[in-house]
Order: sequence, then structure tokens, then C-alpha cells
Amino acid sequence: MALLALPQAVVRAQQTYDYNSWSAAADTLKSVVVGQRYNLSSSFLVPGSERVTVGPIVLESGEYDINYRLGVIRLRSQLPERADVVVNYRKAPFALNPVYSLRNIEVSEPGSGDTVAVTPSIQRHKPDLNLGNLVFGGTKSISFTVGNNRGTSLDQSLQASIEGNLTPTIKVKALLSDNNLPVQPDGNTEELEYLDKVYVEIEGTHARTALGDFGFENNVSTFSPITRQLKGISAEAWIDQGRIIAAGAKSKGEFRTLEFRGTTGLQGPYELLSASRNTGDVVIAGTERVYFDGRLLARGQNRDYTIDYDRGTVTFTPRVLVTKDSEIAVDFEVTQDRYDRSTVVAATQTQALPGMLDLDVVFARESDDTENPRNRTFNEEEKQILRDAGDDPSRALTSGVTPTEPGTGDYVLVPADSAAGVPAYFEYDSLGSYIVSFVEVDQRSGDYEVAGISNRGFRYYRYVGVGAGNFVVGKLLPLPESVTLVSTRMRRERGDHLVLDAEWNVSDYDKNMLSASDDSDNQGNAASVKLGFKNLPFLLGRLKVTGSLNTMDDRFKSFDKSRPAYFYRDWNLENVALSGRETIQEYQATLTRGDLA
Repeated sequence: MALLALPQAVVRAQQTYDYNSWSAAADTLKSVVVGQRYNLSSSFLVPGSERVTVGPIVLESGEYDINYRLGVIRLRSQLPERADVVVNYRKAPFALNPVYSLRNIEVSEPGSGDTVAVTPSIQRHKPDLNLGNLVFGGTKSISFTVGNNRGTSLDQSLQASIEGNLTPTIKVKALLSDNNLPVQPDGNTEELEYLDKVYVEIEGTHARTALGDFGFENNVSTFSPITRQLKGISAEAWIDQGRIIAAGAKSKGEFRTLEFRGTTGLQGPYELLSASRNTGDVVIAGTERVYFDGRLLARGQNRDYTIDYDRGTVTFTPRVLVTKDSEIAVDFEVTQDRYDRSTVVAATQTQALPGMLDLDVVFARESDDTENPRNRTFNEEEKQILRDAGDDPSRALTSGVTPTEPGTGDYVLVPADSAAGVPAYFEYDSLGSYIVSFVEVDQRSGDYEVAGISNRGFRYYRYVGVGAGNFVVGKLLPLPESVTLVSTRMRRERGDHLVLDAEWNVSDYDKNMLSASDDSDNQGNAASVKLGFKNLPFLLGRLKVTGSLNTMDDRFKSFDKSRPAYFYRDWNLENVALSGRETIQEYQATLTRGDLA
């Protein structure tokens, strides 16, 4: 038996690997603590291939320690609170563990001499990757509710997951969540499980594909970051000097942002959506980002804030003291009630170009489906109204009067009084013959005003005279929109001295896809250039000098928001709409004492 095993061992020892086939990988470390060791998902890293970034900042090699064989990293420099660190590296294609042992070494007790006992190991090494090693899990629950003053109800929920390796190089992760609940989850916990979620991810050594419900984020453009909850497909492939990303999906919601100052003594609730809205808009669970005086807050009753997604309100916990000087900004997504909306994104990232340059290119388009309006269909007359409206939403006004059987409507028509000069108008009557819709306009531009709340819980209106109110009879048709963005960014952050960051963005914002009118102002642009030098020997330290130019015109349309919250505060231009083009120049010099990088 020993003679037969020997040739087999020799054959394995002579097995060779193609060292040109190193594979690229990336790990994201959440809420990193400086000084703590973190295990990467791979071992046997290629020395010098790592690229450690915190947001747009690339860390120098002296700001962290890394063990290439074990795949362990430890950050040494100070980081922002709850910062996420992304580690890109290349790994050897070895299906090996970093440490193997055939014997357990036991050191003798003190005083028993220098004898060291070597005993056979009871357990042999078991490879981490097993063919077809899949783990199945999940829960199924059914609840039955009955009460004296309420009807009976039956609710059910299902959560199932699959995770593991199909082959030594292909991983799979799948999640199915189906909750038959009447409302969205409460926003009073730090972690949320999305309702009715299907997600499948397949990852190999050079590519990854995701299907179903997923979050997409791209921060290449500083003027138009992209953060969306999508339902569709995304793919990512790693090439020798970079990666390619593509996604095509339906958007779950529409991006909104809100800035406001707090009220002393009032922790909330603060409205994100108007309480008087007559639409079914609700905040999509888990999409909110709440900033308080520039600091990103954490959701949860024991953290910083809670949120009511259905009502669209946010309340701060005692950990966050709200005053009249508190600057609050909330980014979130609301449900779509106009059209189905699709999102297409393609991006490339190329690293290690000549001159240690990195190049990013992003193409993104978000557009409404003009053939599939939600909750209604357009007749030919309404389509013509949309075509004639151009980019002006107020011109997309159609009749808001629907005749019904007598006694089933909400309004009656009062005939005109020519003698008194009063035109025909509608008067509220719970047994009326018309269903009437009203649209809010500028003050003193309408004929009606809000009169109160009916017994059935909706607002009703009364006629106050021509030009004396702020509501008119009618119904606004939603204009289908589209936004297209092309971004190019070139950076040089590695190296000893030169620093370069140049960015160019072009957007095309069509406010009405059904009309060619007013399309001459669709395109806008934004750009920035930062150039400087670092680590320049100067007197007793190191000098860093940078200059930047930032410009944007009023036609540029961002996917999210083009400027950070309260960006214009220092210029006393808050709530002042941009007109024309703005240009900002900034120069900075920093002297660090000592021989520091």
C-alpha cells in the first residue's frame, strides 16, 4: 500500500499552476474599528495588489497592516465613524488553507524537563469547499386573529434561503421572502426585512450576477450619485485592470430629498410627505438616509430615530437633541403611482493606466414607461393633452367631472345665474350626481377652497368666486419623464506627489417624453477638476497644495441630489434656485510637521 501511494504523492507534488491567472476580488468591511483585525474572504493574496479605499479616499500602504498569506488586514489611521472600507486585491487560484498540520504538538508542563511530546492528530483536515455544499433554511408562520370588535383575519409569512457552493469556484445565495401583511414593516429597528423579496446571487472567480430585488449604488459622479432599490438583474465582471458593471431593472420608487430645521423641544414626528396629499405615496422601507448636522444617523428605538413609512414621518430618540438650529436632511424613495419606471446602468472601472491613473465611465438612464401608466389608462383625448402640454405640468389638465347615478355622487351642479353674473359651479352634496376632482393652483388663481372633512373622511370644496380661491375643477395628468446621464472621471491618488481628480457629467432631462415641445433645454452639464501636489519637503515637514474648480449649470439633472445638504448655507443662498451657471474655486495648503507621508 505504501508503494502504491508514493507515485500518487509525487504526481501531486509536480502539479503546477498558471501564475498569470490571478483572480480579482473585493471585500467590504462594515463599520470598521481602527486597530481591530479583519479576515478577508480569501487567503494567499498577491503582494502589492491591494487597493484599500474609504469612500473616494485611497489609503496609503502605511495606513494599514496586511498579512497576504492569511488574508488579514488591520487599519491604523483614523476613520470616520461607522465608516465602510473596501479592499480590492488579487488572489492566487489555490484551493488551499493557509495552515495545515498532521500532528498536534503538546508542550510539557514546567518542571518536567525539556521533553516535547508529538502525538498524531485525531482529526484530519477537511476542505472548506465541498462540491454541492448547500445550506437550506427558512421559516413558515401562520397567524389567526379574532376579537370582539373586529373581524377575523388570517396572515401568513414565508422566508427561505439557500447558501453555499455549487462547485469549488461557484457560490450561490438565494432568498425568498413572502409576507402577507397589511402594512410595511415598522421603522423602529436597525435591521429590516423587505416584504415579498426574491433574490438570487451567483458568484464565480471573475464574475457575479444577481437576480430579483437588490440595492444598487454607484458613487463615481460627485454631482449625481446613484442609489436605488431595484427589481431585475445586475452583473459584475472583473478583468485584468478593472471591472465592468451592468444592471437593468424596474425602479421600486422615486427619489426624494428634504431639508428642514428642527424645533426646540420637539423630537417629532416631522413630516417627510405632506399630510394633505391626495395620492397613495408612502416611503419605501429601508431607503431612507437621515442626516443630522451633517452626521448620518442610525435607525432604531435604541439608536437615533424611528420612522413611520406609511405616514411618512420621522421621530428622533432622546440620543439626538433637536433644537431650532439643528440641520436635518432626509433622502428617501417613495412608491410610484404614475408610471412603471425602468433603470439601466452600465459602468466600467479601469485601474493602473499609464501614469497610475484610474478611469471610470458611467452610463445611466431612468425613464417612465409611457405605455403603462399606473392605476389608469389614457384615452386619445388625454394623450393629445399630454402631447400639447410640453414641459408645463399645469397644462396637462383634463376634466375632473364624472357624472354618476343620482344619489351616488359627491357634488351637484348649480346652474349659472346670469343676472347676478355667477357662472355654474359645483356644490358639495353627499347624495349628488357628480364625482368631482380638484387641483391646487396658485393663491387667488382658482375658484374653490377647502371647506372641511366629510363624514367619509375626505376633503370637500366650496365655490368662493372666480379668482378668489386656490383650487380649480380638473385632474392633472402625470407627465412621463426620463433622465439620461453620462459621467467620466479620471483620478490619480496613488504615487508620491501628484494628485489629480477630473470629472465631466452630461445629463439629458426630458420632462415630457410624449411631447417634442420645449426639448431645447433638456441637456445640462457639470464638471470639476482638482489638481495638487502632496508630500513635498518643506522646511521641517511635508507640504500639500491643491486647487479645485467646480462648475454646474441650472439644466443639469442629478439622479439623486447634485449638492450635499446645506451646501449653499455658507453663501446665504439656501432655498434660492440656481439660475445660469455657478462656478466655485477653492485653494488649500497644508503643512504637516515631521517626516510624514
